[in-house]
Amino acid sequence: MASRPAAYRPAYPASTSPHYPSVGSPHYPDVLGPPGAPILWFDAQDINLLGNAGIADNDPVGTWKNKGSLGTAGDLVQATAGFRPKFKKIASAGKLGNLSGVLADGVDDTMSTAGFAAKAQPNFYIAVMRIDNTAAAWILQNGDGGGVQRNQISSAGTTLNLYAGSVYASAAAVVQGTFHTVAGLFNGATSIAYVDGAAAASGNAGAQPLGAFEIFAAAAGTFFTGYLIELLGYNSAQAEPAARAYLAAKYGVTPQ
Repeated sequence: MASRPAAYRPAYPASTSPHYPSVGSPHYPDVLGPPGAPILWFDAQDINLLGNAGIADNDPVGTWKNKGSLGTAGDLVQATAGFRPKFKKIASAGKLGNLSGVLADGVDDTMSTAGFAAKAQPNFYIAVMRIDNTAAAWILQNGDGGGVQRNQISSAGTTLNLYAGSVYASAAAVVQGTFHTVAGLFNGATSIAYVDGAAAASGNAGAQPLGAFEIFAAAAGTFFTGYLIELLGYNSAQAEPAARAYLAAKYGVTPQ
């Protein structure tokens, strides 16, 4: 597929779609799509760009198609069957409009893109996720599929770290077992972490570019346990409130 519209949605009739609530639901997908121009866009309601047609509950996810402008170069892949996260048709009953998620086991699940032309900062990422780790540390995303730490969102206890050459330890905290909207702006000395719209004080995360993309782990380990529902990545200083508003319209406000 050479190009994809920014507001891509599978063309199911509203009354028969197996993946979306009916018209009138507060989560019916009449949202036009995310703001701006994300280069990376991973949507658990549309893993294969076919509205998840042919994907059953608990199926391992070998490829998560990128809906962003980077196209197939941004597809997340896991070639090893035993390292694949699982699709969950309902990520959590009664939460997020009973929509889908991708579940990482915290042991060895990870997915990554191939390398692509480096994307200089500013870079911005925002995701709806739930962290279930019992260990103190975890990694949601890493900006280099070869294991180099770049544009990495991780934890130190319950608070977020951003890393792109320097450690920016924020005061933004997440609660285990709860769905949050987590975001990070990588912009050198004015990098910022957000949880559910609350911004921590800015700090220096370094100036490394984005050279590939990986979710749930990095080469050093520290695997993520929990759900990733949707993630947007921008090669710009996208405004956090607008991106969060798009996700809230789709899944309801967080935390949940």
